[in-house]
Amino acid sequence: MLKHLVGSKTEYLAYDRDCFKQYRDLKDHTRNFIGASVGAVFTDDRRFFCAAFRIAADTIMTAGHCANGIDGADRRIFRLVGYPEIETKVLDQIPPRAEEPVDDFGDFALFKIQDPAIAGFWTAKSFSHDIAKDQVIIIVAVSLIPRELGEHDSKYTWLDDVRFSRAYSSKTWAPEEVGTNLPASSNRTECIYHRAPTFPGMSGAPIIAVHAPAKAGGSPTFSVIGMHLRNGAEREEDCGKAFDYNVGIRIPEQVIKAMN
Repeated sequence: MLKHLVGSKTEYLAYDRDCFKQYRDLKDHTRNFIGASVGAVFTDDRRFFCAAFRIAADTIMTAGHCANGIDGADRRIFRLVGYPEIETKVLDQIPPRAEEPVDDFGDFALFKIQDPAIAGFWTAKSFSHDIAKDQVIIIVAVSLIPRELGEHDSKYTWLDDVRFSRAYSSKTWAPEEVGTNLPASSNRTECIYHRAPTFPGMSGAPIIAVHAPAKAGGSPTFSVIGMHLRNGAEREEDCGKAFDYNVGIRIPEQVIKAMN
């Protein structure tokens, strides 16, 4: 992957500049919602591996295809965007273990972490299995592009690599409206297709639905409806190749039930 990124460095950095914002550009209400839950897994001090998020005080969820790389690391820590300097040890993966190659519906993994004693993490009430038509979403996650291709100065922190987009196209699309290589009769109800800009490194990031304020001048509210997995150019089964769309899955019901 790195060879490909370097070969298209100019294009990737231009896309990063034109289509993404940095963590400091988030509104306060968004930071407050994600700060104690959204983060990244690191395999050493500066090399984050995948996005992840807390679903309990001592449990994180990430993409299943990230699991083997996390398990194979000598030193694994989890850091939260709202508390970027606090290092939390990642412990064992919670069965069932993800097997390679994983399919889309099974592409999730849970890990125990040492409880960082930080309140405000998401509970079952923060999650929803319902998705409105053309739901506006936001994905906030670490990106490999600035880390691998950018030039960092002595004041660099890993939050400098966190990205999100305010693109109008950042919303979900009904499965029946998305062209894939799957037959129309395929059951894709657990698939999430979206056009929120993403970069490598964002696998395992929560897909957050943004709901309009209840009254004029109020702040929007949020719910977690799924997890981002990949772009649509991969995998021929399950959610299928989604062509111009990115692919995620709804939060599995067994995960939400386990949180109650």
